[in-house]
Amino acid sequence: MDVHKNGYAYGWTEIGRNAGRWNKDKDAAFDTIIYINGPIEWRMAVENGKYEVVLGVKAQKDHRGKMSVSGTEFALKPGEAGQKEWKSYTITGQVEVKDGVLRLGAADKNPGARGLHIAHITFKRL
Repeated sequence: MDVHKNGYAYGWTEIGRNAGRWNKDKDAAFDTIIYINGPIEWRMAVENGKYEVVLGVKAQKDHRGKMSVSGTEFALKPGEAGQKEWKSYTITGQVEVKDGVLRLGAADKNPGARGLHIAHITFKRL
């Protein structure tokens, strides 16, 4: 993780070719995405404790990808993404950070496993 100008330490373990801008969504938070699968993770240094996390994701028909946020699984409900077009969804949950690092990655770390198209992540300490 690199320390950025804002004083926070965060970053990707690696970046693939699966990031970009859709230029289809009026909400900029949902217009830029990255498809996370395999061992790729986004990490941010945070204080230990419990956090509420909101993931903004893009999905289409019968998407079954799952994400892990600091060991807690985040997924769309079965049948929630039932349309042919890509749509924006939010998934909210609580996680506990025990090692000072909030981690976002695919729930299945095997290369080629399905993750989700992540548009944004927000979190707040509880």
